[in-house]
Amino acid sequence: MTDVETKNKTIITRVRKPTAKNTPQEETPSEHAKTQVHCPIRENLRMYLEQTVKQITSTPEQIQVSYWVGPNTTVYNINVPRESIGQLLGSKGKNINGIRSLAAAMGALKGIRVIIEIPYFPK
Repeated sequence: MTDVETKNKTIITRVRKPTAKNTPQEETPSEHAKTQVHCPIRENLRMYLEQTVKQITSTPEQIQVSYWVGPNTTVYNINVPRESIGQLLGSKGKNINGIRSLAAAMGALKGIRVIIEIPYFPK
């Protein structure tokens, strides 16, 4: 323990030494893409996202939804063509935010954190 004195007060702080338990480990999507775990809720959520996005865009045949699994987190990638991105986003992002909210609620029932990524098309 270390003591830090400041104007008539002594603040005691604890310094934690890094151990194997509390050392953060960086993980990348490519590591998890190799070891995808089959889970019915994740696959059902992927199909839900794909069907929902196909219903609101004008090019349903070009929609692809993929995912990779991390520890307690699933990241879904929605690939849409450039001409359909506006329909996916909606006015002020209302469509994609609604989809994200529903997906997060579905995942939360099973203790899974859900992240939805969409492509970025610069002007």
